[in-house]
Amino acid sequence: MVPGSRKPFWTNFLRTSILCVFVFCVMLVLSMFLPRMTEAAKTDGGSNSQQDQAAKLRDGKYEGRTDVNYRGTVVVTVEEGKIKEIQAKPIGKDARYKREIDVILAKVVESQEYHVDAYSGATRYTVAVVKAVENALRDAEIKETPSE
Repeated sequence: MVPGSRKPFWTNFLRTSILCVFVFCVMLVLSMFLPRMTEAAKTDGGSNSQQDQAAKLRDGKYEGRTDVNYRGTVVVTVEEGKIKEIQAKPIGKDARYKREIDVILAKVVESQEYHVDAYSGATRYTVAVVKAVENALRDAEIKETPSE
């Protein structure tokens, strides 16, 4: 090329295309992580929400089940408004995963909330058993009536 002459069209087009792809990738990554970061910031002071949840449960034993990925039942014991114990009663092939299910349920009791990390190798059981616990506690929830 002769000094001072313009670069070919495809060179400018290629640079512009690469820049656009880079900007798009940055925006995509930010759109995936920003909601998680803001959600984490909202839940950092989450001990109050856990206490609120515990305070809204009636004492007693409640049985729950789910129709997806787990054919057994769970029995949830609530004392003083908190989840005291959860017993799993798996049926059939689900009994093979009793140990994993017990670990999952121990996490629920410890954290006093449904959102627990999945057990490695038993992800579908984590989701199913936690759903069964949630279903059991629907009867335990104290419904607040609006004050007038």
